[in-house]
Amino acid sequence: MVVGDELCTLHALTGARGPQLMPRAFNLSSAKCLDSLTRLEGLDAKVLAFGHGEPWREGVAAAVERARARGPT
Repeated sequence: MVVGDELCTLHALTGARGPQLMPRAFNLSSAKCLDSLTRLEGLDAKVLAFGHGEPWREGVAAAVERARARGPT
């Protein structure tokens, strides 16, 4: 599933890896980005493709869980 810039696996400013929200500097509202994750988490896809970073192969639920745990950056 292509998620574009809803999530990324490479933080453009720090180089941190793994599922996460786009940095605050690159989104209009981190709160809305977090809220949007609820729309993704119920979807059944094994591989996610991002605008920034390597594909994620552990499924949507795991990506959303990690992004929420990390929170806005």
